[in-house]
Amino acid sequence: MADRCSCGSRYPRGASFCPNCGRPLVEGLVPEVGAEVEPPSAEEPSPAPSATLPDCFRAAIPPAVCGVLLRFGLGLLAPVLAPLAFLVMIPAGSVAVRRLSRSVAPVGSAWQGFGVGALTGLLCFVPSLVVQVASHVAQGRQSMLEVLRRQLEGSPMADALMSALDDPAVFAAVIALGLFVEACGLVVIAGAGGALAAWTEIRSRD
Repeated sequence: MADRCSCGSRYPRGASFCPNCGRPLVEGLVPEVGAEVEPPSAEEPSPAPSATLPDCFRAAIPPAVCGVLLRFGLGLLAPVLAPLAFLVMIPAGSVAVRRLSRSVAPVGSAWQGFGVGALTGLLCFVPSLVVQVASHVAQGRQSMLEVLRRQLEGSPMADALMSALDDPAVFAAVIALGLFVEACGLVVIAGAGGALAAWTEIRSRD
């Protein structure tokens, strides 16, 4: 016979009632008058696992790496189609959400899926940022302006644009604006892919 009651208190060997809650320890006995009998403690269900930020990073890194390779590969093979490389972020964000659902816990809302997808897009932007900053530093402002001047040759706004870009502050602002737009595009598009994947999973569970 066990030496503890269901309330958790220890009782002397051979006792018929629990000295703490008065519960009969032998089947068929009636509790003492005035003794409070506590209901048996029910085991609380363990809380459902929730995804942490490191879990989201682990789920987002592989699709972000694939997205970077596809973006740069498409840009090198077909520069004209380089803007379409942003669409690669839709499946990248979707894959990140599905990886998180399989490895940790199902996503609870489309907003959570958007967050995981946005993290994927942000991770995909980091290599692009490093490459572009290194390229700007290596080439220098004047070299980049010469390349841009050749590309804009014959355009009616070429002179006005080049005159404005001769100012270092304007040149830096244009570069920063371009990087900001790229980052926003990657984050929003990848976030949309993650939200779509989360919404699809939630609908399939209902």
